[in-house]
Amino acid sequence: MKIQTSVRVDEEFYQEAKKVFKKVGLTFGDAVNLFLSKVSMEQGIPFSINIAENDKAYNSYPAISKEEARDRVAKAVEAVKKSEAILLTQEAYDDNMNEFMKTL
Repeated sequence: MKIQTSVRVDEEFYQEAKKVFKKVGLTFGDAVNLFLSKVSMEQGIPFSINIAENDKAYNSYPAISKEEARDRVAKAVEAVKKSEAILLTQEAYDDNMNEFMKTL
């Protein structure tokens, strides 16, 4: 069964991603479904999210327990479900993080 949902995305990344999807014969919806199926199959994000250990921001984060991390992820997922947050592609996330890191 399919449902309809709405996601706020950065227009520039959306347009660039659509070009890539078109090259491989996917619609935006196909790509989202592909991502969701991988998350479901792997029971996690299907790619690594890394911050270099020598990065100032990385070293300034306090250590948190697995339970706290799970709680934060659950809250973030709920925010996305309630449209209180946006989903970014890995490339968009990396670009945003790189810009943010320049401010530190």
